[in-house]
Amino acid sequence: MAANYCIYCGSSELSVPGSLKSASDNRRLFHCQTCRTVFTDLEMRFDEYRAAAAPQRGTDGNGEKAALQKAWKFMRQMRWNTALEQLGQHVYPLEHKLEFMIFRDVCQINSWLMNCSIIGGGASYGHSLLDMLDSNMQNIEDWLPADDEKARLQILQNVYNAVMHLGSTVLSYRTDIQIIIRKRAAVICVLAAFLQEQQSSSYNREYLGMAADLLSNALGRQQTGVFYVSTGNEQSQPFSLPLSRIKQISEMRAVNAEQIRKLNPNSGTNNQAARLLPAKFTGSPNFPVYFLLLLFLTLCAGCGIMMCIDGPLITDASLSFLFNYLFIPICFIALVGPVLFLTRHTLFFYYDRYYKKRSLYNRLYNR
Repeated sequence: MAANYCIYCGSSELSVPGSLKSASDNRRLFHCQTCRTVFTDLEMRFDEYRAAAAPQRGTDGNGEKAALQKAWKFMRQMRWNTALEQLGQHVYPLEHKLEFMIFRDVCQINSWLMNCSIIGGGASYGHSLLDMLDSNMQNIEDWLPADDEKARLQILQNVYNAVMHLGSTVLSYRTDIQIIIRKRAAVICVLAAFLQEQQSSSYNREYLGMAADLLSNALGRQQTGVFYVSTGNEQSQPFSLPLSRIKQISEMRAVNAEQIRKLNPNSGTNNQAARLLPAKFTGSPNFPVYFLLLLFLTLCAGCGIMMCIDGPLITDASLSFLFNYLFIPICFIALVGPVLFLTRHTLFFYYDRYYKKRSLYNRLYNR
């Protein structure tokens, strides 16, 4: 079956991406030369079927918004095919093109990852779906309104939700799992980078927050770039992103955190920058207790001396008692406390910088 128009812009200038020319007919992807969008043969068949029947359209896109909300509900329930069918009820011309595009891409990828794809598909097809989403992400600016910041924010929030869901999908073991992890992280980083670049927007703070969440999502739950994939029998095996990709994401997080810090210089510890940047060198939680104890003992000693200075209690024995049981402990706390504090923080610093890094390296490369 040959497609004769782009389901997003209506152009008839379509081609098959070069990497997919050997794919079977029922799994082809189409590349629009006009809007540069890539879409699947399955989407095209949905569009042609609905166009020939009774396509659902709503005034000012209200019908499309309802369809997107229903699809998002199914996506959260991991009913990818049901969500895809819901999204296929609306056809060209679409008002919410970008949201339909990304939602459809994510549904098709996740249905393939969960082995429940409508048309099946092997490893090469799944990789092509990830490449398709990556390609569509590169052109995201083309589908956004330039003069309506509120509408722009709403669209990007919907796209962000879908991509976050893609990054949170639990993966099962495949022989190509390393490629899947790498390509999925690349897609997430494309959107994160785009959101970080929205410097001139009045919603810059919201965009930076979404970018921070995406970058954390790209590194996995433990924020190390290591993903534990189930291999059956309740066992899991670690697979890591390439070290170059981990370094790139870490650098993006540092830039993101600095941008957030500039926007919120006096914010508390619960903001994104505080979660992403290394903690500042601060005192031990017990340090205030030590200080108050030292002050209390000093005051007691001073009061005792003042009360007895004119009386018969100032004897050699009393002075010896004060020296042995007050002055020496105070000096000990004042001198040894900071030494113990610095030693503790130095040991933890080198533990974080060296031991954990080597432990991760050994776990990944000396298995």
